[in-house]
Amino acid sequence: MKLHFRLAMALVAVLSARETVADTVLMKNQVSYDGQVIGRNDGLIRMRVGDRELALPAADVAAMESNNNPGQVFNYNDIGRLETEHDRNLTEKSGLEARQRAVVDEQLQAFFSEDERAIKNARQELLRMARSNNPYHYLEMRRREVIPTKLPPLLEVMFELNPEGMRETLEQAAFSPDEKVRAASLRCLGKLRDRTSLELMKRGMAEDASEIRIAAIHGAEAFGAREATPMLLQALMAGDPRVQNAARSALSTLWSQPGQPPLVFPQQSAWREWWNSKAQSVAGAWDPGAVEPLVAPGTVFQID
Repeated sequence: MKLHFRLAMALVAVLSARETVADTVLMKNQVSYDGQVIGRNDGLIRMRVGDRELALPAADVAAMESNNNPGQVFNYNDIGRLETEHDRNLTEKSGLEARQRAVVDEQLQAFFSEDERAIKNARQELLRMARSNNPYHYLEMRRREVIPTKLPPLLEVMFELNPEGMRETLEQAAFSPDEKVRAASLRCLGKLRDRTSLELMKRGMAEDASEIRIAAIHGAEAFGAREATPMLLQALMAGDPRVQNAARSALSTLWSQPGQPPLVFPQQSAWREWWNSKAQSVAGAWDPGAVEPLVAPGTVFQID
């Protein structure tokens, strides 16, 4: 993070410059002035810096050069001070010292890889770390820097660290243009078992991507949402056997009675007959043809 901060400070200095002829005066105390030299007399060098006019003692000047930096005053000695302030702010906001943040950053690199074993190990390390110093707030700060395609494992470990605290973030992420982010969000929201998220599950079941449909089906199952039955019957006809199996499991869970053997029908037609006999007892049953997916069909995340 320190290297990133130094690079950012250097970039600010570069981007502040304009393509005009100007001068840079470097003082012996390492302060530099970018502007235009407009005169030299009485042992002074007069400069216009932005909308100010400065008189600099010539004896204190270490070097001068012509360039195209028209009006910036930048003290390179300030970088250390600003870096210290930046580090202190991060510590206050995240609750982690610099060395602890470095450990978290290392684990995040594993999350951004495609190595499932590395991702699993990183997750375990962050959960272990949370026993003494919860990295949740620092992860929340870093989350905003992560592109959607790399977010799913981060969202899920943050949910484990702070389930209720992640509710709003997950509800927003359910509409991400990246399908893996939508699926991860629904998986986590399903574990909260809060029926306020049921609408998201309904719309997730209308998606094309199997991973999203499965997450939404499990969510409806966890909520005990018998009104989802018509969409579950539709899912029994999915081309992906995983979606079919999730739907069968959900139907069995939703309609089995306590103390009785699980309700299982081998044929789709038998489940439809069962639903026809029970539909009148379920208010607000979901009409598959009237449900909009979370995002428009064909939506994908693109890097501009």
